[in-house]
Amino acid sequence: MLVQDSRLRTNRQPGRAKSINS
Repeated sequence: MLVQDSRLRTNRQPGRAKSINS
């Protein structure tokens, strides 16, 4: 559930997704 939301969010906010991926 969180993984799917994170992937969709990454597409919208690549900058913020980088921080979460880190």
